[in-house]
Amino acid sequence: FFFFFKQKTAYEIYQCDWSSDVCSSDLSFQSSFAALDATTQSNVAAAATAMTGNTDPVLLSKLGEAQDNLQYAESDESSGFHNHNYLMSLLNDANDRAKEVLTALGL
Repeated sequence: FFFFFKQKTAYEIYQCDWSSDVCSSDLSFQSSFAALDATTQSNVAAAATAMTGNTDPVLLSKLGEAQDNLQYAESDESSGFHNHNYLMSLLNDANDRAKEVLTALGL
């Protein structure tokens, strides 16, 4: 007797319905990115508004970093799918910087 077992390829293991062009793992990445992106957008906008007229160079630098990281993360246009960990790191950093500005201003 001979038994043959077919080992699945990485392509077969990656469970996805290619006819729909949407995979469950893709949606998970995109939904976590979208949630953090929305929060970060809100905090960066609030920090920018709060900084109107403020000339503190440290706070201006933090706000600039937050805006740059947010813009860079959003410019990827993959909604967090490509380089997910890096993009999430950029968003987390932008959010943290914006919150630092808001905290320093007593907001």
